[in-house]
Amino acid sequence: MDDRTREYLAGRFGDYYRRVSLSPPPDANLREWGQIPWTPGTGTTMVRHQSLYDLGDLDTFFADNAPRHAYFSAARYDDPGASTMGKKGWRSADLVFDLDADHLPGVDPETTSYPEMLEACKQALYRLLDFLENDFAFEDLTIVFSGGRGYHVHVRDESVRELDSEARREVVDYVRAVDLDTDGLIRTVSDRGTTKRVLRTEGGWGARVHEALVEYAEDFREMDETAARERLMELDGIGQGRAGTILGAFERNPTAVREGNVEAGGPGVRR
Repeated sequence: MDDRTREYLAGRFGDYYRRVSLSPPPDANLREWGQIPWTPGTGTTMVRHQSLYDLGDLDTFFADNAPRHAYFSAARYDDPGASTMGKKGWRSADLVFDLDADHLPGVDPETTSYPEMLEACKQALYRLLDFLENDFAFEDLTIVFSGGRGYHVHVRDESVRELDSEARREVVDYVRAVDLDTDGLIRTVSDRGTTKRVLRTEGGWGARVHEALVEYAEDFREMDETAARERLMELDGIGQGRAGTILGAFERNPTAVREGNVEAGGPGVRR
C-alpha cells in the first residue's frame, strides 16, 4: 500500500470514528486491548498488552488514532495491561465460536461467490445457534460479522466464563458430534412382553436424530417409489431388497418411526 492510499484510508477511518459512539464489550476494563496502526511500509505492527486505562476514553482514542484494526480479548484479567500473559492473572473468558465460510464443507473459495459464501455461513450460524440456545440453554449471546467471510458468536453466560480449555473443547465437540456415542442415543424398552430399541427423544443428539429420522421417512413417503428406492440404494450396504423393506416400513408403520423405534424397517434404518 502506498503512502497516499494509507493516508487516505486513515483519514476515512478517522471520519467514521468521529461520527459514531462505540459499544464496548461487558467488563471492558478487564480485557486486553490490541490494535494495528497505519504504519508505513508493507508490514504490519501489532500493539498489544493494553488496558482500557492505557487507551483512555474509547471514542476519543479511536477518533484520534483511527487504527487499521482493533481487538479486545475474550478473557478477563486482573491486570490486562501486563506485559506478559503470565502476569495478567486470568479470571474468566467468553466462549467464542468463529465461523468462516471457506472452512465449511462444500464451499470452495475459488468457485463460490462472496454472497454465496456468506449465505452458507449464515445457514451454519443458524444451526450453531440452535445448538447453543436449545441444547445448552445459553442466553447471553452476541453475534458479530467477522469483517471477512463469516461470523463470531460470543457466549457470555455466567456458566461458561470459568470453564477450562478441556470443558470448552467438549462443548465444541458436542456441537460437531465428535466421538458421539451413537449407542448411547438408544435405549431398550419393554412393550407387552417384547423388547424394542428406541431413540432417546427427550433432548440432545437423540432428539435431533429422531427429528431427522421422522423428516427422512416423510420425504421418502412423498417420493415416487422408484426414485425413493434408487436414493436409498445410494447408501452403503442397502440393496434393492433392503430398500424395499425400509420403504414398506415407512409406509405401513409411520407411528413406529415417530416413536423413535429404530427396529422399524430393519437394520437398514439403523445405518
